[in-house]
Amino acid sequence: LSWFFDQWVYTVKRPIYRLRWNQEAAAPSGFRVSVTVEQRQPHKVARRTTRRDVYLMPLDLTLHYADGTSETRTVWNDQRNQSFDFDTPAPVTSVGLDEENYVLKVLQ
Repeated sequence: LSWFFDQWVYTVKRPIYRLRWNQEAAAPSGFRVSVTVEQRQPHKVARRTTRRDVYLMPLDLTLHYADGTSETRTVWNDQRNQSFDFDTPAPVTSVGLDEENYVLKVLQ
């Protein structure tokens, strides 16, 4: 668990995230949503020798639909700029990052 303690105990700052997304129609009758999570923090993670400027963790992405429903997909974020693709049966109206606020973070 050193990867966890290095970033949450020994690093004084927190991650800064920016979320972008888009969607397109996918055959035969669904949609493909592409979500990009970018970590924008300028600082290094303490005591880490590889990927020194990246926080490693699962993140919840919530897909919101026009009918008021939503679904949460959990992804493993371990890169500075990382994309995730999801197939959905209906168009998405918005995407949220960690809406339950489990992660101490800044959203841009």
